[in-house]
Amino acid sequence: IKFVYRMLNSGRDASMQGLGYHYKILNWARAHNDHITEAVLTAEIGYNIYENGDNDTGVKMCFSALKIAEQTGNKQAIGIVYDNLSVCLGDNNPTLGKAYGEKALKFAQAAKDTLTIAWALANLSSSYYRLHERAAAKNYATLYLKWSVDNYKDQAASALAIWSGFVPGNEKL
Repeated sequence: IKFVYRMLNSGRDASMQGLGYHYKILNWARAHNDHITEAVLTAEIGYNIYENGDNDTGVKMCFSALKIAEQTGNKQAIGIVYDNLSVCLGDNNPTLGKAYGEKALKFAQAAKDTLTIAWALANLSSSYYRLHERAAAKNYATLYLKWSVDNYKDQAASALAIWSGFVPGNEKL
């Protein structure tokens, strides 16, 4: 299992080791006053730290990233940060996850950021599912899959296979 986690870069060891490049880019962004990159990298590191069990530090980093992103006014960066907050906060508070997911979607659409739109749709599906709003969860999951197929044809095939296993009501998709 440890080998599989290392291969997928999903286990604690691999993920935390993999952050080395994140920090190098973050330090470069700070040295060059690139606040957009700083905001995005801070949020991504925060998300990764959250996923590896240090929830408080991860969430704090995401809120720090939000402050930086909002100061830049860059819609794409703001959308990415809200998306990370949606995941981090949505696990324990799906109502808050939904609220941040809706903000992520709004900013991603304004920025025409196709990848963050896809993630926001997926996260909204998860939030609605946790809120026991199955019809809305299925709707967002379907929108996510359609968006992914329309915008990421090559990558969408594997995502479709994975998502179809746990999309609410998937037997009718």
